[in-house]
Amino acid sequence: MRKVGNNKCDISIVIISWRMKSMLSELLKSIKANTNGISYELIIVDNNSQDGTSEMIEAEYQDAILIKNSENLGVAPARNQAFKIAKGRYIITLDADMLFIDNSLMKLVEFMDKTPEAGLCGAKLIFPDGRVQPSGRRFPTVLSFILRRLDFIAFVRYSKT
Repeated sequence: MRKVGNNKCDISIVIISWRMKSMLSELLKSIKANTNGISYELIIVDNNSQDGTSEMIEAEYQDAILIKNSENLGVAPARNQAFKIAKGRYIITLDADMLFIDNSLMKLVEFMDKTPEAGLCGAKLIFPDGRVQPSGRRFPTVLSFILRRLDFIAFVRYSKT
């Protein structure tokens, strides 16, 4: 749901799409079904998918802001297009292969509101079978760059460095 004019909403949801119509459709359904208690806008940038993505968004998500690129600009330029028009107090970038559960976006907004010293946050990623999907590591060191070259050794591959 987009707030019109200069009104801010709680969060701008930015999604870049390229040939991911089916997954994008599932993501959008999960956002709609699992986002309550906050205002949000959907900004979808279609990088010339040519698979019916734009038509699906226009037909099923009239409140979404759709940017249709005439060519695949890549992820960073497409995200920048969306960031320029975002009205949210916060911005979240999503990939089409994600799904939301348990009012996750409201939890992220609540965390950011009560933690003003945080510049950004990320959600816990969970595989469909319930296992946590690792999505980050410690800040890289010189040693970590060296050890990456030795990742054929099990000890190195599974280390926290």
